[in-house]
Amino acid sequence: MMNLTPSESTAGPSLRDIEISVCTYFGIDRKRLSTRDRGRDIAWPRFMIVHLARERTTLSTTQLGNAYHRDHTTILNAERRAKELLQVDTKFRLNLQAVETLLACIEPFKETVRASVARGLVGHTPPAPAQRKIDVPPSSSIAAPTQVSLFEARA
Repeated sequence: MMNLTPSESTAGPSLRDIEISVCTYFGIDRKRLSTRDRGRDIAWPRFMIVHLARERTTLSTTQLGNAYHRDHTTILNAERRAKELLQVDTKFRLNLQAVETLLACIEPFKETVRASVARGLVGHTPPAPAQRKIDVPPSSSIAAPTQVSLFEARA
């Protein structure tokens, strides 16, 4: 699968965002999108991805076909099929609306991540947390307090 993302100046989701939304909603692995399976459990998600990608990105049918190891005519057929299903199948339409809602939730998060990267808040490995010691009251007749690591105390 290719990771086709729009440039920073373009608004809208990337193909990866669309894939993640659809796969999350349907509970499928992204790797299955490139398989030869034709069952409805994988065909509907593919149709939705193609439909959303054609509506919300600037990707051509050839680019989408390359992303899924398919011919551009297969992508055209999937797009046509998605439009037909939107007209006649209420369940497909409701599922697509739910996926669109999920996709809309990704956008604000992406902007937050971009801003954090720009400010240098992410993109590096954070230092390991310092291990503080806490005093634990003795449970026996030992007079001195015992030092226990926070990580040990949680276990």
